[in-house]
Amino acid sequence: MAAWLVAAACGSTVSDVGGKSTGSGTSGSGAGLPDGYDACNVNSDCVIRSASCCGSCGAAVRGDIVAVNKDFNTQYSASICGDDTDCASCYQPQDPTLVASCVKEHCVVIDLHEHPSAACSSTQDCRLRSHDCCNCGGNITEEGLIAIAVDPDAEAAFGKLVCDPVVSCPECEPQYPAEATVSCNPAGYCEVLWASFDKQG
Repeated sequence: MAAWLVAAACGSTVSDVGGKSTGSGTSGSGAGLPDGYDACNVNSDCVIRSASCCGSCGAAVRGDIVAVNKDFNTQYSASICGDDTDCASCYQPQDPTLVASCVKEHCVVIDLHEHPSAACSSTQDCRLRSHDCCNCGGNITEEGLIAIAVDPDAEAAFGKLVCDPVVSCPECEPQYPAEATVSCNPAGYCEVLWASFDKQG
């Protein structure tokens, strides 16, 4: 099958870490980081992690999240944890609606529950998707499955967040988990609902 190309570009308003996201769903991550820790050239340079040492059972959550250059993730951990690595022995899945993106050469946190690519008026406006750049072959587990708008412009907007400037993706129709469905939440953003429990609550 032919491959499709995603042209990605960076550009959004940036606010302080942990502060209220702007209308673009973007939160800055540069405040308080050592020089260079959030520097980036492309989206794949960036990863999200908890701003604190331990996070919420190891996961980054709203209010305790930062985006850093993946090459500085270990150094960041060392800088905030020091010798104190006595974190609770528990596990929480990472929320896939929180993604890292490169905006104006800085890694930032994007909250899809505040981003135009996931805006909706009804459940019919929403569809399932991997949070990876390429939907075909992407992560569709509880830590990778998201919901965005069915509008083709939404796919392009999401691609700008997570894809590098030109990425060739294979074409296929992913087999999403049977227990996963979509909904338009009261705030007007698409979310994934799971038959056993609500992953996006």
